[in-house]
Amino acid sequence: MASARDASGLDVTNSVPKEICLKFAKPPYVRSLAREAWFYEQLHKWQGISTAKCFGFFTATPVAQNGTLPSVVPWKESKKVPRRQRYHSDDTDDNSHHHQLKDYLPDEAPDPLGLYSDEHGFHRDSPWKTWEHSVESPLLAVLALEKLGSHYFMPDKEPPKLAQRLRKTLRAIVDDITQEGVYHNDITAFNILGVSEKARTLCPCHNRRHKWCLVDFDRADKIDPENCGPNELRRAATQGECIGELWQGFWGTVEE
Repeated sequence: MASARDASGLDVTNSVPKEICLKFAKPPYVRSLAREAWFYEQLHKWQGISTAKCFGFFTATPVAQNGTLPSVVPWKESKKVPRRQRYHSDDTDDNSHHHQLKDYLPDEAPDPLGLYSDEHGFHRDSPWKTWEHSVESPLLAVLALEKLGSHYFMPDKEPPKLAQRLRKTLRAIVDDITQEGVYHNDITAFNILGVSEKARTLCPCHNRRHKWCLVDFDRADKIDPENCGPNELRRAATQGECIGELWQGFWGTVEE
């Protein structure tokens, strides 16, 4: 029987639910999944309250598995170019290196105004900074998360009389992650999932058990609330205002 162990080697098998959600990344996009795992670490105090519980980020290669790594194809191959690749340059000079990476991350965008800082070295010292996909030895990555319910209502199914109250509840969830300086960058109905009554945990900030959790942090940003300007604080504090607003893309957009 397989067992689950934490970084120190402690057996934590009994603390893992029988059913979990496994989020895979296509081999070229492993860094995005690793980045999302990092954000769940930053939000550890809100896991199970405002965000999904995270049970770990795992990687393996065919070599490590004696060449017997099974093929995992949970999606259909698309002929469309992913949106974040469409505008990348094919230049080969050093200044455009971030454009050459197939798994483009927000941290690698040019920053001529010096708006971003990395004083703690999270980006600089990350082993994923220079990681590149290998066709010969692809890396399989999986993020193990709490299994949640369906996403938030679509506009035609949202209870009219309860809409404002529900949206206020959702903004409370966003308030929780804002306390950690996290700016989600993709708050939509599809990234807000329901939590079963049995799994709800009391929120120490709002003194209630939230019915919804926010997920999908691979495009998120993080600020230091104590050492940033008023514009950054305002941007983070108002990120929940898009909830329920069609013109801000909350209900999703159709991509050509």
